[in-house]
Order: sequence, then C-alpha cells, then structure tokens
Amino acid sequence: EAKRFSVDPASAKQQALQYAESIKAEFIFLSNGEEIYFWDYKNRPEQKVATFYSQRDLEKIQNLRLEQKPISVIPIPERYFKGGEWRLPRPYQKEAIHIMDKALAGGKRKMLLVMATGTGKTDTIALYLKRLFDAGIVNRALFLVDRIPLGVQTKEVFDEILKDHSSALLYGGKPKDESEIVISTLQTLYSQLPSLTSGYFDVIISDEAHRTIFGIYSAALSHFDAIRIGLTATPSGYVDRNTYKLFGCWDETEQKGKPTFVYSIRSGVKEGYLAGYDIVQIDTKVSLEGVNFEGEDYSPEDLERKINIPARNEQVAQAYFAEEEKREPKRPRKAIVYAVTKRHAAQLAYYFNQAKPEHKGRFAELITSDTEDPRGAIRRFKLEELPMIAVSVGMMDTGIDAPMVENLIMVRPTCYEILQRRKL
Repeated sequence: EAKRFSVDPASAKQQALQYAESIKAEFIFLSNGEEIYFWDYKNRPEQKVATFYSQRDLEKIQNLRLEQKPISVIPIPERYFKGGEWRLPRPYQKEAIHIMDKALAGGKRKMLLVMATGTGKTDTIALYLKRLFDAGIVNRALFLVDRIPLGVQTKEVFDEILKDHSSALLYGGKPKDESEIVISTLQTLYSQLPSLTSGYFDVIISDEAHRTIFGIYSAALSHFDAIRIGLTATPSGYVDRNTYKLFGCWDETEQKGKPTFVYSIRSGVKEGYLAGYDIVQIDTKVSLEGVNFEGEDYSPEDLERKINIPARNEQVAQAYFAEEEKREPKRPRKAIVYAVTKRHAAQLAYYFNQAKPEHKGRFAELITSDTEDPRGAIRRFKLEELPMIAVSVGMMDTGIDAPMVENLIMVRPTCYEILQRRKL
C-alpha cells in the first residue's frame, strides 16, 4: 500500500490488510516513498526496513515455512566434531541454547550473549545456527567480524561443526556470496549494503561490536530484517547502553542492560572450564603524567613517547624471563605481548629475541597489520614450536582461539579497564 510523503505508512495498515486478505497475499509492504514497512501479518508485527524485499526473498520465506518445525523439537547434539576430536556440549552452552530457543519462540528476534573469553562463544553459536537451519527458520546467515584473522578462524570452526552448510569468507572487494553462511568484515558488508535487500539474510550474528565504529555497525545491522544475535566477552556491567539497545536488551524502566544469557569468567574458573590466573607486576618507573587522551583512552603516540625506551623494553623482557625461571624453566610457555604501537612492538620483539640468542631471532615474532602474512604468522604461533612469543598491537587483543597460550604480557597502559579484561 503506497501513500504520499506526508502520510504515515502505518495509517494504511487496515486498508492494506483488507486488500491482502481478499487476494490471499502472504505479505504486505507499507510505504510513503520515504519509509518502508514489511508486514508478515500472520506471524509478527510490521517492521521498518531499508528496502523492499526481492521476489526471491519472499519465495525463500514461503519455502522455509513449508517444512518449518518448532525449534524445541530439534535435539541438541550429544557431541560435535572440532579440532580433530569429538567434543561434548558443555552444560552452560546447552543452557544458552535453551534460553535462545525460549526467546525466539516468544517472538524475540534480538539477543545478546555475554560469554567470557575461552568459554566457546563460536562453538555455541555454531550449534545454534545448526538448529536454526534444521528447524527451517533460516536459509542464509551472516557472521560479522572486525578483523580478517577472526573471520578465518570462524570459518575453520564452521567448516567442522556446520560441514553440511556452505560457508564463505567475504572481505576486501569480493562480491556478495550465495553461500548459506557468509562471514564478513564489517567494512566489506557496509560497502555492499546498496546491493543487498533487507530480506537477504535471515539471521545476523555479530562478534564484539566496537564502540569506535558504532554508527557504521548500527547502520549495517539495521539494514536487514533478520534475527539479530550479539556475542561479546565484555562483562555485562561494562557493555555500553547502545550495544544493549542494538540487541534489544535495554530495560528503559530500570535503565540497565539485561543480556539474554551470561557466563562469566568467575563461573568458568569455578566450574573448571577456565584456568585461574596470577598477576605479576614489573615496576618500570613509567609516569603517565602529560599523556593526553584520544577518545576514551590514552593517546598511543603519547604513550609511545613515554614507554618505548630501549632500556625499559629490555627490562620488560629480562623481568619476564626471570619470572619464568621461578616456575618450570625447562618448559617454556607460549605468550602474547600487547604493545602500544607497531614501533614499540618491534622493539619489544627485538629484546625478547636478544634474551634467547640460541633461537636465532625466532623466539619472538612481530604480528601486526604490517606483517607480510599476519594470518600465516598467527597460524605458526598457534601450531608450531616457534615462535614462543607473539608481539602484537590490536590484532590479537580479543577473539583469537589460542588455548596453548599461558602468559599475557601487557605493556600497554590503559585507563579503559575492559580492554584488559577482554584479553583475559
């Protein structure tokens, strides 16, 4: 039903409904030329959308419904294959799945899962995606990441757990893909929005929405009329209001966020799924006086001026190895070093290698966006004996699946506590 610009499309709902019922149409579009609403009137309220659905989108919805089942009748698998072995879904993963089932059955199409790093967010969502496919609820899924290495890692997981469903990694200038599961960087998706209808994806999973690009992030998600599931390792008390709102989990009455599901670091450690940790401080006599802010945190350039001093970098490396000697010196441990800038990271890698000359410069490796093959470097770090230490800026802050890592070396001061918590 089309109306003039000055007329609210919602005012034509009843008239459009009469038309649709008289000709047995399944769907209704309401528009005044500026705003578009899609109304699947037999199933849910009207939704504001960015574009009209294509004929193919509408046929997809109808075809899905021919064999659709209640999601509650789909069993959670007793085991799943990943990393060359069969694994059992953990109790909290099953709980998350049941809670999402209940929310979806109640008509909720936006959800937010808060799960600590290392508790299997990707595995959990892969198992849930399988349920959505098996129940005939979705035909095409989008998984959003902020960095290509995380996309590669996600595809590896999906290729094992969801091997019966085609998946593709979309980044750079690649055209849109027709696979059942599309894994994309946010920037690539945003650049392709004009070529995608609002009904193209049936479910969108987003891994760690970043506050710094929230405007782009919100626009990309809002373009699609899809089930929306957010994943974050950020403790619920630190998730910002905008993120809660984006995933339909903000309580206006209580003025607080209420995630769909929470599994904390504390619960993971208590139940034996996460290792506890000890904190060792190295006093390098760094003064942050005079360091300016850039947004919510310290300016990297100012920090580098204060911190990237050769003697101080050498002290960090020597202090680290001194601490390791107190533990089991014959069993070196994989470690990630978080630096301030790329120049700082390069200096730290140099001094860590100087401390282990017997490894001929291969004990520590610099992994940044300037590295010739960062994905290959991350793969070597995870799978090969050397390097033992990865020195990084940004690329390995969150989301890297590296259970072999036992030590984190945080050489980048921050006033934003959650940056430190995410790395744990």
